[in-house]
Amino acid sequence: KAKTENQVAKQLEETCTVVGIWGKNFLGTERYGIPYKTVETMTKKSLEEEYVTPSRYEVVVLDEKYLTKVKMAAEQIGLTATLDIDVIGTIGKVVNMITVILALIAGISLIVSGIMISLVTYMGVLERTREIGILKAVGFTNTDIKRIFTFEGALIGVLAGVIGVVLSTLIGTIVNEIFMATYSDIAF
Repeated sequence: KAKTENQVAKQLEETCTVVGIWGKNFLGTERYGIPYKTVETMTKKSLEEEYVTPSRYEVVVLDEKYLTKVKMAAEQIGLTATLDIDVIGTIGKVVNMITVILALIAGISLIVSGIMISLVTYMGVLERTREIGILKAVGFTNTDIKRIFTFEGALIGVLAGVIGVVLSTLIGTIVNEIFMATYSDIAF
């Protein structure tokens, strides 16, 4: 019989001996290992039952040299097989893409902050004409005055950078501690 939409899928219940505990995955689901013979029995039952179909099988291969062979064998019987290495590779690509995006944002921020420092320095020069006049009267040259304003702008930039690094490190540490305390029972 074909399963209709209003029928509820049945679940198999089997008493199992747990032979391995992996803890929780990232989504918080408990991960246990049961003997292969038990899995085989449950699989046969699921094929005999009318409305029971397994949603997922997880195979742990003890020797890495058999990974591709097990994956090909699973695909030959019609299962979709993925390796943890493939998933990690996909996650690595996403992380790399996010890193590039963050680097672009940081670059744009540096350009904008450079422009803002230049504007602040320019406005400081325009508003401090009396001070510049006094410095010239005392004997400062145009080069000396440029050095003062350049140093002032550089000091503002360095202080802003240090404050930004300290604040981002502090916020990152706090967020990491909160995350690790919240999800301490999950294996990463």
